[in-house]
Amino acid sequence: MNVSRLRSVIAGRPMAFLTALGLIVGVVMLATFLMPPRYVGVAQVMVHAQPESIHLGNPVGNEADLIRSERVSIAALRLLGLQDDPKLAARWQDETGGRGSFESWAAAYLTRTLDVKPVRDSNMLTLAYASRDPEMAARAANAFLRAYMGVSAQIRTERHDQLAASFDGNTSQLKKTLDAAEARFTAYQREHNIATTDEKFDIESLRLSELNSQLVAAQAAATTAGGHNPQHGGTQEL
Repeated sequence: MNVSRLRSVIAGRPMAFLTALGLIVGVVMLATFLMPPRYVGVAQVMVHAQPESIHLGNPVGNEADLIRSERVSIAALRLLGLQDDPKLAARWQDETGGRGSFESWAAAYLTRTLDVKPVRDSNMLTLAYASRDPEMAARAANAFLRAYMGVSAQIRTERHDQLAASFDGNTSQLKKTLDAAEARFTAYQREHNIATTDEKFDIESLRLSELNSQLVAAQAAATTAGGHNPQHGGTQEL
């Protein structure tokens, strides 16, 4: 129906049009009045992106995906103590017939009203959790924040352990090379009954010193490998 046709209908039956419009407005207002109020718990966190995500083009967005991930959601579920909630278990039974992982389903259910958005021109993320219960809204926003911080720390620890294992392999090889070089050097001195060093032995000693320095540097790198903790803000009810 074009605009001119609509105008002619309204002009021909103004009372019918106003009555229909009034009914629509009334239904909307009644539905709004009867609908239970919804509360939103809000928390903000300053993220430090994982090094491997920096090269993916949107590190803050990748951290937002991590907050919505199953790993973080299950951690938040446990922080809220909902892994043993009978009402949630009954809903899982109704929707899935008891098939699959309850925690995976519950974690996905928990994220249905979770909104994670980056703050423009910053490395901040805003977590907003909506619920009909104001206390639940605030607790859930805080739980997701704490879960994200915990999982981020676990990821950094896992990466640290992987780097440390890699460095341990390198330092082990360097140690074997150094020990073998020292053994050859000592054997040569003993074989030729050499008590003092000349220029040739000074060069060999320098090589041994360089190998030892590489070993020390590798051990130090393995010890200091790691990242930073994310900083976070508070939670409020809206």
